[in-house]
Amino acid sequence: MGAKDLSSILATWVGLIVAIGGGYATFHQYRDSVAKQIDDRSTTAINFVMQFQNPQMLPLREKIYDYIFCRGDCAAKTPSNSQLFAFVEFFDAISYCAEKGLCDAGIISDVFGPYATWHWPCLSPGIAEVRRGEAALKPARPYGHGMEKLAISNVGTAHCGNLKGGR
Repeated sequence: MGAKDLSSILATWVGLIVAIGGGYATFHQYRDSVAKQIDDRSTTAINFVMQFQNPQMLPLREKIYDYIFCRGDCAAKTPSNSQLFAFVEFFDAISYCAEKGLCDAGIISDVFGPYATWHWPCLSPGIAEVRRGEAALKPARPYGHGMEKLAISNVGTAHCGNLKGGR
């Protein structure tokens, strides 16, 4: 075996070692990137949770709660259209975030699923009315899709003080 043959064999081995090392480094970089994405999705979901629990959001949540679970004069507790839209669209945003993999879907479902479950049956008649109005626009995700999708089960309307016959 001549020097030329040894040189060729050595170059082949060096090339293989470099390729294996490069593949190993690329794999670890990819793994770290995926781990960071998972952390970013969890962080984004937790940011939605914190926003929902923010003192600025509490008056809106209380208004919606009082409307849904009202007893007696529910008309006096009716939130404004902009309040209802803000509340429902918040659920649309978090659901969209989870659907697109931008938020941790498990955290979103665990935290917001119970709220959606109890709020959806009470707000769905009003949401259906808005959907009828936007039907000509043919939206990919209709108004209220987030709350509807996040609802865990059908709990009925017996708790909905704001609906006739819900008392």
